Amino acid sequence: MGLVNSPFGMLILLLKLAVCTIFNYWEDHYRDLFAKTLGYGEKDGLMSDPFGDLRLIRISITHHHGIAKSDVRRMKNFKYFTEGKAIAITEEILDDIVNTLLSELEKIGNDITEQLNK
Repeated sequence: MGLVNSPFGMLILLLKLAVCTIFNYWEDHYRDLFAKTLGYGEKDGLMSDPFGDLRLIRISITHHHGIAKSDVRRMKNFKYFTEGKAIAITEEILDDIVNTLLSELEKIGNDITEQLNK
């Protein structure tokens, strides 16, 4: 039985899908909305280390067949992956990613509240 056909392999696949989906929602909707609310104009004005790290993970998953690219060495938050090795996202890693992203969104929310109260 191949890894993807095993229960563990299916779980890793679903966790990778979750990471890619979270990043896509950020990049395609929320980043632009938050950037405009904060007065950046373009979404590229709103920088975020955790979401930047998520972007690098997503690139390795979707464009490099799930193998970590050398860019993973630049990550500031999610230092679980090694260049040339398979991206294996466990429940614990996803839990850390989600908690870190929630903290980042809370910071952005506080910035938005400050901006709106000016």
